[in-house]
Amino acid sequence: MSSPLLNLDPDQLLVNYSVEEVENVARRLQKEVDTKREELRVMVGERYRDLIEAADTIQTMKTSSLSVIQSVSEMQNSGLHLQKHSLTYTAPRCTENGPSGVNLPYLSVAASIKLLMAVPERIWEAVENEKLSQGAVLYLLAQHVYTGLQGDQGGGITPERIRQWFPVISRQYATISNFYQGIIHSARDQLMTVDLDVERAVDALTALVLLKGMGAQETLDTFLNLRNECLDQSRMKGGSESARSSVCTYIRAVICTVQCVYKLFLENSPLHQYIVRISGTASDPSICLLGNSSMGGMMRYLPEPVLNYKPRLSTPYQTLQSNIIVGKMLSWMEKAQEDGQTACKQLLEDISTLQGVGGVRQGIWMLLQDYPPYTDWDNAIQGVCRSKVNIWESFYRETLRKRLETLISSALQKHLDDLKDAFIEKCDNCESELNLGNYIWSESSSDLSSLWNRGDGEAGLTLKCRGLSLIVKSLCEQFDSKLSSLWNDIVNYNKEDGRDEGPFDRFSDSETILDYFRETVTVRLAEFVTTLQAVDKEKDVSAVTLLLARTLQSLPVL
Repeated sequence: MSSPLLNLDPDQLLVNYSVEEVENVARRLQKEVDTKREELRVMVGERYRDLIEAADTIQTMKTSSLSVIQSVSEMQNSGLHLQKHSLTYTAPRCTENGPSGVNLPYLSVAASIKLLMAVPERIWEAVENEKLSQGAVLYLLAQHVYTGLQGDQGGGITPERIRQWFPVISRQYATISNFYQGIIHSARDQLMTVDLDVERAVDALTALVLLKGMGAQETLDTFLNLRNECLDQSRMKGGSESARSSVCTYIRAVICTVQCVYKLFLENSPLHQYIVRISGTASDPSICLLGNSSMGGMMRYLPEPVLNYKPRLSTPYQTLQSNIIVGKMLSWMEKAQEDGQTACKQLLEDISTLQGVGGVRQGIWMLLQDYPPYTDWDNAIQGVCRSKVNIWESFYRETLRKRLETLISSALQKHLDDLKDAFIEKCDNCESELNLGNYIWSESSSDLSSLWNRGDGEAGLTLKCRGLSLIVKSLCEQFDSKLSSLWNDIVNYNKEDGRDEGPFDRFSDSETILDYFRETVTVRLAEFVTTLQAVDKEKDVSAVTLLLARTLQSLPVL
């Protein structure tokens, strides 16, 4: 069947073909119909999607056209309105309550935008001059202005139109928002200054109170936490500074902390008065911080809420009860004392001389003698802790004395170890100790010399009269030289002529140190004798025994 199916004549088909062949033709025809129907569905689906898109485009074009027509109509009406009033309207009129006029909403928006443009420079200036509270007030003023621009300004100026006409507002406020964290970080850094004075503390704490809405107790907690960080930083710097400098820095931070708490958190404190002066009902409007130089003549067009804006606290700032302050300060002082002693102990481990320990003590004494904030220490610590705290006694006296005792004990042990080593070395050539006759009855020029500063003509003869050899003299002379040097260091550390005048008695431990030296010498010498006796038993030589006996006999004398 080569003829196209669509051109077949049914009558002719039945005449020329059998029933079976006609049925085959019918099936082929049905299959062709189904194929064409599927192609039709696909074609209609694709065209329907294009049709929908075209309809949406037409609708959008219609909406845009209507909007353009409406805008053109409004522009025509505005032009007619301006033409009618061009002869009578020159500037906004002023009434008793402020400027007025048909363009006042537009001028008000323009003035608000000008304020937002001027504020960042003034905030930068305030932060650079360490006037953080002023910067915080200006930030809150800008925030208030931006919030006001989110409402209806009147005269048909809706928030949507403001956003559409003045996209600079959102961009400028995004810039101003960055100052929030900047002011807070600057305030934290300022409160972590070692030599923090009351004025700078008031300024930084006021900025935190205004920006974060903190109450008095939260403010005190924040302040003490920041001062703890300050102490931690001073302890960490001990690795790159001298022990004397690091200890003095730590003391200065503690003194300034106590002084600031005493001045800022008790009743009628400068902090409370300053916060009330900024945020109270009698305070000046925040716009006064900008001045006419920043706003010029546009200031008169600012909305009344902006002109009269003053910072407000979510909860009134009230003075804390004294028992709360005392409890927190006692805990803070206890931690500061423990950390200070630990840091001092670590620093003193790097000091290996008594002069170095004395230098640390002298540095503390000079600091407390000349440091101005320490002059009112007794009143300040009594006010915040209800007890007297002596920085030298509580923080460092015992730590320095223990380090001094450790150095004395170590030095004595080293000198005795050197003496033991020298004795063992002499034992190998000590046969002359068995017969000192030749040495004793011989004459030499040294018999009348002033050895050991004993006096003219005494040392050499005295040595022979007592039956002591040159070996014994050499051992005792070396030990005496080292022991004298240690003794001189101890004497220099102590003072012999009465009580010291100053912030504390530097030499109050003199007797204790001397007693410790005597006791340590006694104990170490006893251990030394026991050690030498063990050496004598090990060698079991008569000459060594004689050398040991004469050495031990001569130690207290020579």
